[in-house]
Amino acid sequence: PPADARRPGEGEEIAIIGLAGRYPHAEDLDAFWANLRAGRDCVTDVPADRWERLYGTDPDPAGADRAMWGSFLDGIDRFDPLLFGISPREAAAMDPQQRLFLETVWQLLEQGGVTQEVVERRYGRRVGVYVGAAYQMYRADGSDPGLAALTSAASYNLIANRVSHFFGLEGPSLAVDSMCTSSAMAVHLACADLSRGEAELAVAGGVNLTVHPDKYRALSEMGLLGSHPGSRSFRDGDGYLPAEAVGAVLLKPLRAALRDGDTVHAVITGTASAHGGRATGFMTPSHRTQVNVMRRALERAGAEPGSIGYVEAAANGSPLSDEVEVGALREVFRDAAGPVAVGTVKSGLGHPEAASGIAQLTKVVLQMRHEELPPLAGTGAPNPHVDLDGTPLRLCEEPAPWPSGEPAGEGGRPAPRRALVNSVAAGGSHVCLVVEAPPAEAAAPATPPEAGPQLVVVSAHTPERLETAARRLHDALDGDGPLDLADLAYTSQVGREAFPERLAVVARSPRELRDALARHLAGGSGDADQAAPVHRGNAEEESGLLSSVLTGARAEAFLTGLVEDGDLEQLARLWVRGVTVPWRGLHDGPRRLLPVPATVFEPGSHWLGRDARDPVPVPPDPPGGRSEPESGTETGAEGDGGNHTGDGAERTVAAAWSEVLGVDSDSLGATSNFFTLGGNSLLATRLSNLLKRRTGVDLSVQAVFEAPRLAQLAAEVERRLPPAPAPADAEALDLDLVLESIGRIERMTDEELQALTHES
Repeated sequence: PPADARRPGEGEEIAIIGLAGRYPHAEDLDAFWANLRAGRDCVTDVPADRWERLYGTDPDPAGADRAMWGSFLDGIDRFDPLLFGISPREAAAMDPQQRLFLETVWQLLEQGGVTQEVVERRYGRRVGVYVGAAYQMYRADGSDPGLAALTSAASYNLIANRVSHFFGLEGPSLAVDSMCTSSAMAVHLACADLSRGEAELAVAGGVNLTVHPDKYRALSEMGLLGSHPGSRSFRDGDGYLPAEAVGAVLLKPLRAALRDGDTVHAVITGTASAHGGRATGFMTPSHRTQVNVMRRALERAGAEPGSIGYVEAAANGSPLSDEVEVGALREVFRDAAGPVAVGTVKSGLGHPEAASGIAQLTKVVLQMRHEELPPLAGTGAPNPHVDLDGTPLRLCEEPAPWPSGEPAGEGGRPAPRRALVNSVAAGGSHVCLVVEAPPAEAAAPATPPEAGPQLVVVSAHTPERLETAARRLHDALDGDGPLDLADLAYTSQVGREAFPERLAVVARSPRELRDALARHLAGGSGDADQAAPVHRGNAEEESGLLSSVLTGARAEAFLTGLVEDGDLEQLARLWVRGVTVPWRGLHDGPRRLLPVPATVFEPGSHWLGRDARDPVPVPPDPPGGRSEPESGTETGAEGDGGNHTGDGAERTVAAAWSEVLGVDSDSLGATSNFFTLGGNSLLATRLSNLLKRRTGVDLSVQAVFEAPRLAQLAAEVERRLPPAPAPADAEALDLDLVLESIGRIERMTDEELQALTHES
């Protein structure tokens, strides 16, 4: 039925306008689909490097550790903290689930062109975050009681709250732990809040990791763990095999998505949730509840069981659970006329537990995109108690096309591909989602060609990251297939955040753009006499005079005039120096957002207990230093960009920063910024206390905010040092020499300190 015929708050159609995730043996969704399509078995033993590097132990040859099969993500200890304004020391104390979900949401918003401008202008920051998570086993050992207490008391909500804080999202922000339905429940709650108007856009997903071997021991004690690698969905198993995963979708009411011209990947037309109540036994699946929840979701979607072409099942290899689910499906679909395919992501992946729902939903959306039904993994013997004879249900044992439904309605259009996602948790929670392919009107309209040159822009936080981004764009231009340069320019201008380090090229063709990037990457100049000169600048360093001049109505009129005249070279020069350009005026109307190369994270290892205190190198400042300090204080070693060799006060402050933030003091420069490196008010308080103990100077937190750069703060410390009384019969103490000596002592190893004490 049409949206306006549905009851308020129920049956609102919700568009999926973005999706992102990482899965075992799949760093992105293209690789994930390739694995699904091939029926790849992703289950392995626990990777050997985890035992010593992360778990800090060896497997017990006589215990449950011997049965530790599952599927695992690569590099769960790795994170790019400085990109998110988080200090390396704080990153090591963060649950890796927070870190992975934060990176996934970055990719999700970036792919959808949801910049800070869009969040503010289009959504008024009313964006919700809903994440499913279960295990909370990341903790410090007893060697640091304070850190151990901190990690033990961490809340799941921090996973969602971190995202809301970093991206400035002001809608509901919560984590859901309903065990294996957690991420499906997150999607269900997000859809409900969007229907009620609690948010205008929502991020919903889940994350599931194995950060400690105790997880396997606990599952083994509860009798939930499969005892052999062939214990899989719809197979003759005796438990499930855990899988790691992280994924998220971007949700928006369909009406609004169509109005705004968003890319619609699929539509959630109905959701339902319930608990099994007093079933046969606790942690025993309920046939009746599964039937009721599936029927209620179908009713809210306005869909008959016979209109479902595919069921994404909850089956995970636990024999009783699989058999009860098959019984429920037989009852729901007993009157369906056509064949109904049944599959599950868990066949080749194992059971992603709290992230199961998002893995299932992502698989269904990819199936709709490719119009194919991938096979179950060919692992394990068939479960003799799974009987689908005499029903329209058929297991996806072989890859097959996914045909659209029979023509229906006055227009005679084929019915959309429609799927049911079933999610069940051992604790009794049930969630069901009804998903269908996007409507015809959601298809992206053809954009008119735009003749003439186009201005393509690239930006990043540091010069090194900018070079990486430029190289990835250059490599992407070598790809197959035609590329609309106007769409690429539009995507770079309005679909990506603008960061301080900037590069701009005015090109007449993709080839000319590629050649210009190649010259830049080879160290060539951006001379104006070249076919497509490369403009390079830093928005923080070079915006001072321009910002003071280009303000107000006259500046707006000036920039609008440049846009109307199509003076792209001048706009390029201004943009790389920090001027905000009204990009949309360069195009005749909205254009397609292209899947240009995503941001590459620069992760280091951050893990408690294993090299957790090794300092992280800081990216060097660009040649010539960064912008002048805000407070006007002299910077000392002008242009110092790492390998810090400043005066004694600077070395003392650098050593304190290293201890508080976990950064390498030798890579700090005079213009390094405490807050860019992850500092905050709490860490500023710790820094003030540390400097007081070491120098006797009582700095307020406000002083740290007013002097955020290394040289500034060192100058402030030096200014506030009390004058030392001159000895009656000796020259005055050399303050720099005293501070330098303190710094040297702080950098000494334990062995060097012992030797020094012995000599004394």
